[in-house]
Amino acid sequence: MSQDQEQIDPLTNLEKREIILRLQEVQLLRDRVRLQQEYIERDEEQDKRELELNQQALANVRAELALAKKERDLALEKAKHFQDAFEAVKKIKKPRGFWCKLKKALTLGIARCG
Repeated sequence: MSQDQEQIDPLTNLEKREIILRLQEVQLLRDRVRLQQEYIERDEEQDKRELELNQQALANVRAELALAKKERDLALEKAKHFQDAFEAVKKIKKPRGFWCKLKKALTLGIARCG
């Protein structure tokens, strides 16, 4: 074993400094990788939250669209109902009143009532 120790040359100060610098560089790179991984994880979490919010917004827009369609259909039905009622009232012939009959008689049937 004493021969092994003799064959191993001790490191010079320059070599020791170089090794220390490389170890520090490795440590800095590890820290950088860890920070980048943390950034990626936060970014992925934010993407998930944004996706959920976008899906919720889409569902809200779809619900609003369905509600708007129902309101439109109700308004069309209401308009049709009023149009039908107006047409029904127009079709009803009013009996001629006393003044209309008198006017027609005096003008020999030329005058028209209402």
